[in-house]
This record gives sequence, C-alpha cells and structure tokens, in this order.
Amino acid sequence: MWKDDELNEVKIRGHLVWDSELRVTNAGCPLCQFFLSHKHTRKGHMKSSLFEVVKFGESAKELSDRLKAGQGVEIEGRLEQDKWEDKEGKVRAKVKIVVSSIQLFSE
Repeated sequence: MWKDDELNEVKIRGHLVWDSELRVTNAGCPLCQFFLSHKHTRKGHMKSSLFEVVKFGESAKELSDRLKAGQGVEIEGRLEQDKWEDKEGKVRAKVKIVVSSIQLFSE
C-alpha cells in the first residue's frame, strides 16, 4: 500500500523565465521563488508551460543568487496547493512545485 506522500512526486526540467526572488516567510524561513518554463511537443507543435517553483530553507539564500533568467534547472519535488480569499471574498487557489532537490545546467 502506498503512503499519500509517495504519490506526490514531480521531476521537471526547464529554464527560468526571469530572475528568482528571495523572501522570508512570516515564520522567518528563507524562501526562493521562481517561474520555470518547460517546453514540450504535443501533436507536432511546440508548447510551453509555466510553473511556479519554491525552495525553502537556508539553501534558498545561496540558490537565489545563482538563479537568473534563462538558467537551466532540473527539479525534483512535490506539488502543493495554496488557497486564500481575495479582497472580494472569492476563494482563489494555485498549485506550485516545492523543491526537494535542484540541479543547474547550461546548454
């Protein structure tokens, strides 16, 4: 029998759309956020998908200095959904990739 967290695994390769952003959570944890473009072919046409990616912890600080627009990365992690209520009271949600390991590459 599988555990729930074993079923939530992502591995993806792509390039940063723009420079990463370093922030600190309300709990004081460093957070590196960036957006990854993944290109793939579907029905003979090149498509591009955009994914929000976050890395938590002390390694996020040093990583953010190296993650600039165009940088190639291969990521392993999990999907996580955020939900919140906007100013008009509408429930909003988004899914992001939370990084467990990352490798940088150049082409």
